[in-house]
Amino acid sequence: MDKPSTSQQPIEKVEMFEIREHVPYQAEVTRAPAAYDQESGDTHYTSSWTSAWSAICQLINLFHHMLVAIVVFCLWRYALTSRPDGSITNYQLHIVFAGTGYQLFLVESLLTLHRHNSWSLQISKDSKRIIHGCLQLVGSFFVFGGTFLALSEVNMEINTAHGICGVVALAFTLISFISGIIALFSSKVRLMIKSGPVKILHIAVGIFAISMGLITLTIGLYSPEFRTSQEDLSTALIVIARRYDTRTTIFSPEGRLYQVEYAMEAISHAGTSLGILATDGILLAAERRNTNKLLDEVFFSEKIYKLNDDMVCSVAGITSDANVLTNELRLIAQRYLLQYGESIPCEQLVSWLCDVKQAYTQYGGKRPFGVSILYMGWDKHYGYQLYQSDPSGNYGGWKATCIGNNSAAAVSSLKQEYKENETTLAEAQALAIKVLSKTLDMTKLTPEKVEMATLTRKDNKTIIRILTSTEVEKLIADFEKSEAEAEAAKKQAPKS
Repeated sequence: MDKPSTSQQPIEKVEMFEIREHVPYQAEVTRAPAAYDQESGDTHYTSSWTSAWSAICQLINLFHHMLVAIVVFCLWRYALTSRPDGSITNYQLHIVFAGTGYQLFLVESLLTLHRHNSWSLQISKDSKRIIHGCLQLVGSFFVFGGTFLALSEVNMEINTAHGICGVVALAFTLISFISGIIALFSSKVRLMIKSGPVKILHIAVGIFAISMGLITLTIGLYSPEFRTSQEDLSTALIVIARRYDTRTTIFSPEGRLYQVEYAMEAISHAGTSLGILATDGILLAAERRNTNKLLDEVFFSEKIYKLNDDMVCSVAGITSDANVLTNELRLIAQRYLLQYGESIPCEQLVSWLCDVKQAYTQYGGKRPFGVSILYMGWDKHYGYQLYQSDPSGNYGGWKATCIGNNSAAAVSSLKQEYKENETTLAEAQALAIKVLSKTLDMTKLTPEKVEMATLTRKDNKTIIRILTSTEVEKLIADFEKSEAEAEAAKKQAPKS
């Protein structure tokens, strides 16, 4: 066989030399794939531990991007909804532009620091540089625009903590702006200097600018205007940032326990329950929400529970929590009866359960019970009594009160209609129907939607009775009749 010719080898070397000399940047792009993959970090994982770590990093990276999107959405929502007339002031635009700019810087830093960006692994090194530069330039423009809008406000103060941190962040934003221009347009400058120290300086400056920007943004969330116009949004953002609501044992800077407030909020969306103390007894009325015809009506009542021979309670909130608490109430009452041979005093039973509820707001690993309870009972010390207890463990005695959905409107009606030491049990029943008809979210009150129970005394015995559907229907009919008569009288009054 003929010996293979090697005459073309010097020519190939010369051509490669010419490419590297005249087009150095393109030569870097057209290197061997193996070398490029090794430098860019696009390697194949052979270890299961390495693959798991890569998946964890990608998940963290996803959470970071979601947080950025949430913050940007909240800022733009603030700008569009803070004023009733829909207008946007320079102060609002300052918050929106500066906050969005710093979030773009945060995205750029995530792209730099997260080696396992699933989407960035699919693009080349030059494309990454272009994205870095664009994010830096666009973020800088947003920050500069927001700064000028802030300076245009006459009452803008720079000597505050928010202003000082903003000025420092603005200085480093200017450095990031210059870095973005170099990343986009000055490829020869990048080739003249070593990449290692420049990359370290670039990351350090970016992290410091982002840190100062986030500090400025957090301080801005406490500003009176932002918190007044967007109280719920501001509180939510601060809670997310500081995580005061993750445990019941952590107080916020304002001295609040958010988990207890969340439990109260759950109760405010539950079915309504009201209690009225009359001269000859006590009345509990509750809204029944599970009215499905397919339900097997095995239980005697859905919202009203008998605790012992002298006490009944009504609940508003999470039913499963209510079952636990009512069972505990019955156990406390039975232990007292077994030990002392008489029924437990009403306030003592309420107090003992509230001690349990308070403990669930104080110890870690527990959550408050999402239930408020109305108690009606009789004892030989104070006669007829009506109590209410909250998830925090607070309780108090009442003459008439309401818990659950639209409780504020119901209490307001009770204040106007209730007559102390004059209201009989029959009048209390009519008053309960009147209040429920005006506060419940329904067009017409029906017996299937209402439960009523009374507690009276006869022959030195406590009588607890759940009103039947026929009795409730009669009360509703009487109320509708009286309302119709009152409406007719109003129409006839101008004629006479």
